[in-house]
Amino acid sequence: STPRQNRRNQPPPQDLGSLLGLARASAAAGESGKASEAYGDLMRVWSGRTSFDGYREAEHYVETHGGA
Repeated sequence: STPRQNRRNQPPPQDLGSLLGLARASAAAGESGKASEAYGDLMRVWSGRTSFDGYREAEHYVETHGGA
């Protein structure tokens, strides 16, 4: 475990925001493969947290563009 990870071996919250930002920026730039990968990573980290808007956004993107 690195200092940047919490006790559950998950990235700290600011990294999740960065991952969501990467996914959104990639999608806006038309880089659907990169966006799908980032959204898929986010869904794995947030698994089971379907109430978060970012999770629902990721789920929708992956369903419509493929990936994860």
